[in-house]
Amino acid sequence: MVAVLATALGPVLAAGPAAAASPPTVLFVSPSGDDANTGTNPLRPVRTPERARDLVRTMNQRMTSDLVVLLLPGTYRLTRPLELDGRDSGGNGHRVIWTGLPLTRPVVSGGAQLTGWHPTGPGSAVWAAPAPPGLATRQLFVDGVRAHRAAGPVPVTLTATATGYTTSAPTMAGWRNPSAIEFVYTGGEGYWNLRTGGLGEWTEPRCPVATVTDATITMAQPCWDNSTRRVTIPGNPGRTANLVGPAALGNNRLPMYAENAFELLDQPGEWYLDSSAGTVYYIPRAGEDLRHADVEVPVLETLVSGHGTADAPIHDVSFRGLQFSYGTWLAPSTPEGFSEIQANYTITGPNGFASQGLCQFFAGGTCPFGNWTRAPANVSFSYDHGVEFFGDVFTHLGAAGLDLGDGSQDGVVKGCVFTDISGNGLSLGGVDLPLPPAAGRTSGNQIVDNHLYALPVEYHGGVAIDVGYTEHTTIAHNQIDHTAYSAISMGWGGWPDKIQQPATPNYSNSNVVANNLIRDPMQMLSDGGGIYTQGITGTSLTDGEHRTGNVVTGTIGHGHALYTDNGATFVTMTGNVLFGDASNDWGSRHTDYRPGASGSDPTDFENNYWQQGDRDSSSNNVTLKNNHIIASPDRAPRDIVDNAGLEPPYRLLLAEPVSRPSVPDAPSHIRAFATDSAGYVSWNPTFVDHGLPVTRYTVTASPGGRQVSVTPDEFRRLGYAVVPGLTNGTAYTFTVTAANALGTGPASLPSGAVTPAATAPVAPGRPSNVTVNTGDDAVSLHFNPPSSVGSTPVIGYTITAPGVPTTTFTGHTVLWADSSRGIYTTVGGLKQLTPYTFSISAVNANATGQPVTVGPVILAPTTACAGAALTLSPRTVLTRPGSAATVTATLTNGCTTTLHGARLYAFPPAGYAVSPAPPVDLGDLAPGQSASQPLTVTVPATATSSASVIVQAVFTDDTRARLGLRTTATVNVPAPSFAATLANVGTTDDTTTGAGDIDGSGSSLSAQALAAAGVTPGGTVTAGGLTFTWPSAGTGQPDNAVASGQGFDLTGSGSTLGFLVTATYGPASGTGQVVYSDGSAQPFTIAAPDWFGGGTSPDIAVTMAYRNRPTGRDNHPVFVFLAKVALDPTKTVQAVVLPDVSAPVPVARVPSLHVFAVSVGG
Repeated sequence: MVAVLATALGPVLAAGPAAAASPPTVLFVSPSGDDANTGTNPLRPVRTPERARDLVRTMNQRMTSDLVVLLLPGTYRLTRPLELDGRDSGGNGHRVIWTGLPLTRPVVSGGAQLTGWHPTGPGSAVWAAPAPPGLATRQLFVDGVRAHRAAGPVPVTLTATATGYTTSAPTMAGWRNPSAIEFVYTGGEGYWNLRTGGLGEWTEPRCPVATVTDATITMAQPCWDNSTRRVTIPGNPGRTANLVGPAALGNNRLPMYAENAFELLDQPGEWYLDSSAGTVYYIPRAGEDLRHADVEVPVLETLVSGHGTADAPIHDVSFRGLQFSYGTWLAPSTPEGFSEIQANYTITGPNGFASQGLCQFFAGGTCPFGNWTRAPANVSFSYDHGVEFFGDVFTHLGAAGLDLGDGSQDGVVKGCVFTDISGNGLSLGGVDLPLPPAAGRTSGNQIVDNHLYALPVEYHGGVAIDVGYTEHTTIAHNQIDHTAYSAISMGWGGWPDKIQQPATPNYSNSNVVANNLIRDPMQMLSDGGGIYTQGITGTSLTDGEHRTGNVVTGTIGHGHALYTDNGATFVTMTGNVLFGDASNDWGSRHTDYRPGASGSDPTDFENNYWQQGDRDSSSNNVTLKNNHIIASPDRAPRDIVDNAGLEPPYRLLLAEPVSRPSVPDAPSHIRAFATDSAGYVSWNPTFVDHGLPVTRYTVTASPGGRQVSVTPDEFRRLGYAVVPGLTNGTAYTFTVTAANALGTGPASLPSGAVTPAATAPVAPGRPSNVTVNTGDDAVSLHFNPPSSVGSTPVIGYTITAPGVPTTTFTGHTVLWADSSRGIYTTVGGLKQLTPYTFSISAVNANATGQPVTVGPVILAPTTACAGAALTLSPRTVLTRPGSAATVTATLTNGCTTTLHGARLYAFPPAGYAVSPAPPVDLGDLAPGQSASQPLTVTVPATATSSASVIVQAVFTDDTRARLGLRTTATVNVPAPSFAATLANVGTTDDTTTGAGDIDGSGSSLSAQALAAAGVTPGGTVTAGGLTFTWPSAGTGQPDNAVASGQGFDLTGSGSTLGFLVTATYGPASGTGQVVYSDGSAQPFTIAAPDWFGGGTSPDIAVTMAYRNRPTGRDNHPVFVFLAKVALDPTKTVQAVVLPDVSAPVPVARVPSLHVFAVSVGG
C-alpha cells in the first residue's frame, strides 16, 4: 500500500519546488478517519485537518525529508478555521505539503449541508428546509451552483433623507424581517433611461436597512453615514478627503435594487434565509431535485489561515491539488454594510467617513493615507515565506479567494483555478504598510499559469488579481476572463495627484505583469481596466512596473485596457496586444508631483499593437514609440498572441470541472428608449455562464410579452436589440434573459418605462473633433459624438471612403459615449501611399446625419533620423483659377546614415494636377547631401478656394528601416470675399447651445450675450478707430474663419488692416500675407489672447458676460479682440491670406485662432 501511494504521490510532489531526495513522511487524513489514530498508516488515517496539523507540529522539528499531509478523497467539513502559524512550517530544506492524490481534489469546506427540503404548499414553486440553529450566511449552493439571494426592484418610490428614505407607500413596512434587507447601489454606465449610482462607476456599495416604519426607512449605521457623508477637503468642497470618489451615493442615493427580502423571492435559483423562523426558502431551477441535491450553506468566514510574525514567519508549506470551498463573509450583513471605495476596500467604523485613511488631508484622519478596510479572504496568509499553492481550486467562496498579505515573501500560486468567488479572486500585499521594514514587505511572489474567471459574483467592484504595495512580483501566463470589473489591479496611494500633491511614497518596485491573456473584463462596472495601476511603482523606469506580452480583448465598461491612473509613476508597457476595448486602449497621463519632479509621471509605451493609434511622441517624461494600429485581432503578431495565457502544460485548466453546468446568470444594466411602435433595449451581458457559453439573449416587453432574441455575436456587434410591434402611447418595461444549452436563466431587473410614439425623424448632427492616426495598413479614426443626437439616441456611425468597403461602427461604446467623450474605431485593408478621404455620419433609430469629412489621409512613415528635413519653398503661394504655381521640395540629409532610395510623392486635391507625376526618384542621399525637385501645381478653372498639396518623401536608412517625412504646400485661390471663408459655427442661441463649437469642446459665444454687448448679425462694431461689419449669419450658422491659411479678395486702401479675432484653448498667433494690386506682397503677424482668460488684454473689442456650453450657460466672461496690421497707404489691397496656424476644425485642448471680421481703414 505504501509503495502504491508513493508512486501515486510522485507527480504531486514533483509539481512544486524540487522534491527532496529522501522519500517523504506521510500523514493520512480521511473524512472517515479517526483522530485517535496516529495517521501514519493509510488504513488508519486521522479524520480532521486540525488533528493532522497538531501531528505535524510533533514531526517537523528535525526534518530529513518532506512531510506530506495526504488528504484522501472526500469533503473535509471544518467546524472552525484551520489556523497555521510558524510552528507548522517545513525545515532543513524540506516542506510540509498538504495535498490530495492526483485527480481527486479533496474539498476543504466551511459549509453545512441543508436537508429536509419540502414544498411550502401544493403547487408552490418555493421549497423550504429547516436551518441549522444560529445559521448566519450570505450564500447557498445547490450541487455546486450558486443560488442568488432574493432580489428585485424597490416596490415604492424613495426620497432620500439624512437617515434613509421616505416612501410613497408603506408597502415595505409589512415585509418580514425588514432589518435583513439590503439596498444595492450599482455603479457602471448609465445611458438612455438608466441612471446608475454607487460611490463611483467602479463601485457597488451595499447598505442594510435598519428599520421600516410606515413610510419611513431608516438605514443601518455606520454604513449609511460612511456612504453619504464622506467629508471634503476644507476649502475644496468639490473634492472628498479620500480623493477617490464622491461624497455620497450617486443617482440621488437611490438603490438599483433591494436584496434579501422574502417578498422578492420569485425566480428559479433564488433563496431566502428567514433567521427568525429558522427556515431557508429556495425556488429550484429546472432539473434540480432538492430531495437528492447537495445543498450547501457556508458557515465559516475563514477556512485556512497561516499567519506568522516578523520574527517567526510560517514557511515552506505547500497546498497542492486541493479545493477550498464554502466560506462566507458576514460583515456586509451587519450595520457596517459594504461602503466600498475601490477594489473591495471599504470605509468602516462609526466615524469612518471623516477619519479612516484620510491622514494628512483631514483633521483627525488616520494614517497612512488610503488605509481602508480590505475585504478578507476565505484563505489567508501573512508573514509567510515560501508558501506555495499548486493545482488548487478556489470556488464557491463568499469573501475573497486567497489573500497573501503583509510579509508574504517568495510564495508561488501556480496552476490554480479561481472562480465563483464573491469578491477579489486573489489578493497580494496590503495597503496598510507603504514603507515597512524588510520583514513586512510583500516580496518575490509569483502568480503564474492560473485560470481566473467569472468573478466576482457578489461584490462586483472586486478584481481577479488585486495587488497592493509589493516588490519583485511576477504575474505571468494567467488567463483571466469574464470579470465584472478590472482583471488585474496594481498598486495604491496615487490619488493625491488630484490636488497637486505627491503620491504616497512606498516600497513597490520591480513588479512584472507579463504574457497574460485577459478576455472580456469590465463586463459590469466602469472606469477600470484590463490591467490597472495606481501609485508609484518604483524609482525609475528600470525598476518600475513592466507590462509586456499581455493580450487584452473585449473590455465593455469604459476605462482603459492598460490603465495608468493617478500617480502611476515609472510604468513601462511593451509588446502588448489590445483589441476591442471600450473607449480607450491606454490612458492616461498624470502630472508628476513628487518632490523635485516635473512633467508627467514617467511612462514608456512602445511596440504595442492596438486600435487607439496615438502618434509617436516623447515629451514630459512620456514616450510613445513604434506602436502599431491593427483593425482586426489577426493582425497582431502570432508569437505574442500564442504566448499569452496559460503555458501548454497548464491549458487543461480551461476544462477543469468545478461544478455541474447550469443556466447563465441574468444580464445587468437594462436600458431602453422608444420610437414609433418599437423599443430599443441595451444591457450588459452576463459574465457568469455556469460552464456553457451563452447562445442567445431574449428581450421581453411588458405588458404584452412581446419578445425578440439575438445571438451573443449580434449583441456584441450592435450593443442592443429592437423589439418591434409595440403600441404607441403604452408604457413598456423590458427584461433580458441569457440562455445556454441547458436552458434560459433568470430575468434581469426591468428597465425603466418608455413609451413608443410616432414622431418626426430628426437626424443627428455631425461628429466633431475628427482626427486620424495612420498605421501600416489601417487607420484609427477619432471623434466626439454629435452634441445634437436628433429624435433618438445615436446607435451607430457609418464610415465611408472611396475604394474602401463601408464600415459600420456600433456597439456598447457608441451607445454610451456622449459629445463630451472621445471615441475611435479602426478601418483596415488600406494601402501605403494612397490618399483616402473618410466620411463619418452619425445614425440614430430614425435617420442618418450629414457626414463630417477628413482627408486626404495617407499611410506612409512620417519619422526619420534626427537631421533629416523636407521643406517647401514657398510653402504658400497665391494663385488664380486656371493658372499654375511652382513650389520646390528639398530633402536634406543631416543624419549620420545614408538615406537610401529616396522618393518624392505629391498628392494634390481632386481637380488639381502636379508635374512631374509621382513618384519622383531622388536616389541615395549621403550624410550632408540634399536633393531638390520643382513641383508645378495646375489649378482648375473652377477653383474657388485654397487647397493643400501634400508632399511625402520615403526612404530607408542603413538598417533598412522604413522612414519618411511629410509637409504641405498651400495653393491659395482667394475666396471672393471674407464672408465666403466663414466655416465655423461660433455663436449659438441660449436655447440651442449645442449647435455650435468654437473650441472643439462644444462651447460657443452666446447670441444674447453678444446682443447685450451691442453686437448683432450684420451690425457694426467699432474698435481702434476701425469700423467692422459683424457676420450676418444667423445663430447656429458659420460666423467665423478658423485661421488655416485661407485667402480672400479684399479691396481697399488705408494705413491699417484690422481683424476682430479671438483664440480658444490658449492664445494663438501667426503670420499671414497682404497682396497689393501691383503684385507685391507684405507679410504680417497677428495674435489673439484666449477668449476665456484674456480679460486683462488692452485689445478687447467685445466683452460678453457669459458663454454657452453644450449643457447650457457658463457664467464666465469671454472676449473678442482687435488685431491691427500697418499697411502701405500708397497701395491698394487686393487680397489677404490668413495665418496658417489652426486646424480647419477646432480641436479640444489645441489653440485655434478665429477671425470674425476684417476691415481696411485709417
